[in-house]
Amino acid sequence: MDKQLQIRNIIRYNRKNIAFVIGNGINQRFFKGQIPLWSQLIKSLSENFLSKGLDAPDDISFTELFDLIELSAVSNHGPIRELIEYLKDNNIGKYKNLLDIYTIDYENILQIVNAPNDGNKAVSHILESKSMESFKKTHSEYIKGCRKWCMNNRDDTESLTDGQCVECFMEMASNPIKIKMMKNTVKRTVARTFAQELNNSDLTKLMTYFQSLDVPVLTTNFDTLMSQSLHLFKHKKMGSSFTDFYPWNVYFSDKELEHPASGFGIWHINGIVEYPRSIKLGISDYMGNVERARKMLLSHDFNEFFNGMNQSNWSGYYTWLHAFFNKDLFIFGLKLNNDEVFLRWLLIQRAKYSQLYNKGLKGWFVDYNISKATRFFLEHIGFEVISIKKYDTLYKALN
Repeated sequence: MDKQLQIRNIIRYNRKNIAFVIGNGINQRFFKGQIPLWSQLIKSLSENFLSKGLDAPDDISFTELFDLIELSAVSNHGPIRELIEYLKDNNIGKYKNLLDIYTIDYENILQIVNAPNDGNKAVSHILESKSMESFKKTHSEYIKGCRKWCMNNRDDTESLTDGQCVECFMEMASNPIKIKMMKNTVKRTVARTFAQELNNSDLTKLMTYFQSLDVPVLTTNFDTLMSQSLHLFKHKKMGSSFTDFYPWNVYFSDKELEHPASGFGIWHINGIVEYPRSIKLGISDYMGNVERARKMLLSHDFNEFFNGMNQSNWSGYYTWLHAFFNKDLFIFGLKLNNDEVFLRWLLIQRAKYSQLYNKGLKGWFVDYNISKATRFFLEHIGFEVISIKKYDTLYKALN
C-alpha cells in the first residue's frame, strides 16, 4: 500500500482514540538552521562548560555527556571559582575570622585598607603585602561574577545592588545543598537557545490539522513553537500539584480540558523553556523522570501491575501520562534511540499495562532510515513500524 495512504488510513480509522508524540524532527522540518539539532546543542554546551568537550568520544551518549557538562559547571563555575581559588592560593583564607570566603565583606576590607587603624593592623599587613591594584581588580571581577551568577539563577537581579548579589551568591556557596542551583546555568542556557518566536505557515497548517482532530499532542521538545503557531493559551490542570521541575500538568490549548485524553492540547514530556529547571537532557534527569512516573503508576495502593491508569483517582490523571497510557500513540519526528531512556521505559510499562489488562493499545512509529535496534525494540512492544523514504510522504499525509 502507498505509505501516504497508509498513514491517512491509520489516522482516519483510529482518530477517536489516537494521540501524537512528536520529537525535534518537526523543528528540523519547519525551522532547519534556526533550531539546533541535539548534537549541535550538546557540542555548544560542551565547548562552553566542559574543559575537554571537544575530545568527547563518539560513542558516549548525549545524556551522559550532558550530565558531565552539568557536573563541570558546578565544580568549575567560571570566574567565581577562579576567584575563590585565588583567595586560597594567596593564604588569605587562613585568617578565617576576618576573611572566610563564605562570610567575607569585601567592601569593608577595602575601607580598612584605605583608612587603616591600630585595630586593623593585622588585616592591613596581610593586604599591604599584596598589590592593591591586583586586589581591587579581583574585587571588581568578583562583584561582576556574583552579578552574573544572579542573572543566571534569579529573576530579580536587576533590582539587586552589587552587595545583595554578593550576599545571594555567598548564601548559596555556604550551603552545599544550594550549590545544586548552579545547574540552572546550563539549563537556562538551553532555555534561552529554544525560547524563540518563529513563524511558519506550514507548521500552522499542521497544528490546525491536529486541532481539527481534537486529539492530544505530546512533544519531547522544550520550545513552544507549536502552541505559538495557533496562539494557544497555557493551562494548568487542577487536581495535581504544580512544580516547575515537573510541569506535567501544564498544557497549551484553545480550551479547558476535562483531562489530558479528552481533547486537543499540547503537552511537554521533557520540560518547557518557561521553566528552565524542568528541562530534561541528562541521564540523571531521565532517571528522575522515571522515579516520578513510577510513583504515579504505583500510587493509591495500585500494585506493581498498575491497573489503575484508566481511573480518575490515580495521581497521573491530570498529567500527560494519562493520555500516554490510555491512547493509541502515533510517533514521528523522534529517533527514539538508546538516549531516550525515559520514553523507552515508559513505552515498556505501557505495553505491560496493555497486555495485562487486555487494553489493546496500538502504536505506530514513522521515520526515515530507522535503525535495526529501534525497529526491534518497537516491534516487541506492539508498535507498527512504518519506514518512509522521504519526510514529504509523512507531512503530506498529515493534512
